[in-house]
Amino acid sequence: LPPQAVSSSASGQSANLTDRGGALVKQLPQWHLFGQADRAVAAPAQEEIPETKLKLTLRGLLASDNPDESWAIVAGPSGKEEFYKIGGKKKLPGNAKLTEIHADRIVLERRGKYETLRLPKESLNLAPATRTRNARPPRTTRNSRRSGSNISLREYRDTLLNNPEQVADLVTIAPVRKRGRFVGYSLQPGRDAEFLRQYGLQPGDVVTSVNGVALDSPTKGFGVLRDLTSATSLEIEIERNGRRQHFSLPVN
Repeated sequence: LPPQAVSSSASGQSANLTDRGGALVKQLPQWHLFGQADRAVAAPAQEEIPETKLKLTLRGLLASDNPDESWAIVAGPSGKEEFYKIGGKKKLPGNAKLTEIHADRIVLERRGKYETLRLPKESLNLAPATRTRNARPPRTTRNSRRSGSNISLREYRDTLLNNPEQVADLVTIAPVRKRGRFVGYSLQPGRDAEFLRQYGLQPGDVVTSVNGVALDSPTKGFGVLRDLTSATSLEIEIERNGRRQHFSLPVN
């Protein structure tokens, strides 16, 4: 579940991550946080499911083997984006219910029949995200290196290179809204509870900005992930316990 809302007016703090974390950044675009091939949270339908005729747009999704960690971003006819989860009480416009989440599509149930809503092809080629005018470069005042972390980080890197689908073992993300406004994504540990801590992060941290791009809308995450393929450093801003903190992660 998303953590409780945190204050956006708290004073800033800074932290410096280890430069070995560059491996993490290089793997992010391969993790398919917004869709993983051949992966679904429900049993694939055997019959061909027709496309929905509802005026809906699938903006993004997070597919996981665990339905509680999966969600979809859908825009209605007015363009307003909302988050939906399997089994959730909230229905989509047109009185449709979300029943399945797959790598490139979701399945809806409406009037006792199933319909498919697919990710637009252009979602893979989003326009560059807009940087915030007041984005501040991070200040580095604390070193978060831990002794004995070299081997485990190499193992993480090698695992992700060969099996990027295992990202769920490392971290899960969830959208966060505050007073009806989208503010970013919360981080929670995967099966490896030590992973976040090695990078100076904590469960419940809310990522609000990446490389100067404010994550103030659900689709900003796509542009950020795309840009990371050529990024030379990763600068993130988080909100933790009502306070802002900045992290700097060089990409080697």
